[in-house]
Amino acid sequence: MKFFPGKANLLKLSGVNSILGIDLYKGIVRVAELSARGGFLNRYRSEYRASAHFSLNLAEALSPSERGQRLAEAMKANGIRARFCVSSIRTVNSRTVIADIPMDISQDSSGNGIRSWINDNYEKLIRVPIQLSELTFDYDILSAGPDSVKCEIAFVRTKEIEEWTGMLNSAGLHVLNLGLDVRNFEFGIQADSQITSGDNVFIFVDSNDYWCTLFPPRKKTEELQPITRKKLRFRDLDEALLSLQAEFPNLGKCIVTGPGASGGSSATVWSPLGLPPEYALSVSLAVHGFLFSDSLGENTKTLDFRPEDVRRAATMERDKGILKYGTLVMGMILFILLSIQFGIQSHLQKISDGLDARLAKASHVYSQVNQLRRQIDVLKTQIDGDNSAGHRSHAARVLHEIAVATPGGVWLYRMTLNQRNLSDQSLELWGYAETNRDAAAYLASLQQDRRFTNVRVVRVGAPTPLEAVSFPSERINNFVTFDVKLGTIN
Repeated sequence: MKFFPGKANLLKLSGVNSILGIDLYKGIVRVAELSARGGFLNRYRSEYRASAHFSLNLAEALSPSERGQRLAEAMKANGIRARFCVSSIRTVNSRTVIADIPMDISQDSSGNGIRSWINDNYEKLIRVPIQLSELTFDYDILSAGPDSVKCEIAFVRTKEIEEWTGMLNSAGLHVLNLGLDVRNFEFGIQADSQITSGDNVFIFVDSNDYWCTLFPPRKKTEELQPITRKKLRFRDLDEALLSLQAEFPNLGKCIVTGPGASGGSSATVWSPLGLPPEYALSVSLAVHGFLFSDSLGENTKTLDFRPEDVRRAATMERDKGILKYGTLVMGMILFILLSIQFGIQSHLQKISDGLDARLAKASHVYSQVNQLRRQIDVLKTQIDGDNSAGHRSHAARVLHEIAVATPGGVWLYRMTLNQRNLSDQSLELWGYAETNRDAAAYLASLQQDRRFTNVRVVRVGAPTPLEAVSFPSERINNFVTFDVKLGTIN
């Protein structure tokens, strides 16, 4: 069996941080509740803590539902609220065999190649006259060669599985995995940071049964080799060790655990997470639940004898937990965002209130400034007058300038002022002069005067019939008339 780190545990994503390991053997049930911390992205980096444990005697005469009710009462009495569990069927009616399955069958794209092969060959495997409909089987891939795959295949009576899952269902538990015998105690050993596999031999002792697990030595650059499992029956531990050393000469340190574990000169007792050795399987089952609570593919497959309805119920409960946990997380994020928005709004409102207060204090100053501005506008209107008054004052100034520029001997009888605005205006003059010299001198003076621009003479000469005029002085008998245009008057 190979471990592939780096995948998130869906059970933790559903908000479940506690799992029960339930070991029932010969009427004694041992329960350990484990909680995990960390390992959201890498489940193998989780840290485990035993939060509760207890043992309970369940008479074999009790029905599965009665056993489940007794178990639920004991869990409540010990303050256990976890509802996900991992258990293992320990029965004498199971049968385990090792078989080599052709590689082309194991690589069937439908994923049912190995199961179809077992269905076709189960009689040769178990060699017991029993119908396949009365059995439930599962397999674990031990190793793969170029031509075949070595599998460990286990058969269990379907009736026993139904009784087992019925008991757990009556206790209100959802089963994440239902293994076989004590093989799952390997997970607790591998999850214990105080123990390294190396070339150690691990032995689970239960009365006179010795379940041995050997991890072959390996270097860091090599892949993990297949685990060797053996079930031995001896009178004591020393006899079991002698048998193992005869078969495996290079055995290293021996670590024992389980209800019948006892230390000695040649073995060390493993107490899982500080609990007594008899809870080793319960602790390991719970660790197994954290490591493999979701489907990881055939490369990390372990034996699982849950009926399909039990699988669906556990998956549905896990998915409901993911939905609830995700909703809770999203609600918390939304609450935090709304709190930030409320804080920003409160801060801005506080600033606005401060500005309003300062404006209220300075309102009398602003009112005085506005009053002064209005008074200035009134005075400006009074001084400048309206537009018509401006035009009249400008026309008067033009008449004054023309009168100053007109010398004696020259008279004006007509003047036209064309004015669109103060910067766009023209003036046309008609007049008399006693002599041509006086008229020429007057017109020349207008052209040289800087107060007038664009001076243009229209006509100079004898008066026309329309320009006949009489003078009171008899000395003026002859005269000339002129017509001149001026541009802007500065």
